Amino acid sequence: MKITMFIVSTALFVFLATCGHAEVKENPWMKATKGSWAKHKNTTQTKVAGQAFNTENTTTTTLLDKDENGATLSIKTQMGSTKTENKMKVPATSDYSKMGMDVKIKEVGKETITVAGKSYDCTVSETILNFGGKETITTTWTCDKVPSGTVKAVTKNDMMNSTIELVEYEVK
Repeated sequence: MKITMFIVSTALFVFLATCGHAEVKENPWMKATKGSWAKHKNTTQTKVAGQAFNTENTTTTTLLDKDENGATLSIKTQMGSTKTENKMKVPATSDYSKMGMDVKIKEVGKETITVAGKSYDCTVSETILNFGGKETITTTWTCDKVPSGTVKAVTKNDMMNSTIELVEYEVK
């Protein structure tokens, strides 16, 4: 149960970290059209209570609807033979100062990267989250052509390393 909660918490942080490059960030799904989707692969190495765990999953996120307040997403995740599907309403913008989170985000440059055999011109940002005395650093490569914005994200702290990479996407 603790491992599942850790993975869910990490996924939520990565989602929040990849929404933009400022303290108040626009959700990239607000620029997408209804029915657009993005599929990502997540590979995580975790150390919990002295034990090492390697997990891999895929997540397909689809924009179901949006309005001025936010976007409704379908999130389908597969880890091994286990499949889940959830709907999530996400706000149009996120203001970390109002969430009680110590988050610092900075744009660190531009870079062309290749994932899943395709090249993307990306903005690279670094997000540092301090929570419960633990520091987590996520480096994110984003591209406006991708509905979710995220092409790649690498998250590291003293308990885990996680890499999320775009597999495929479709703009409707």
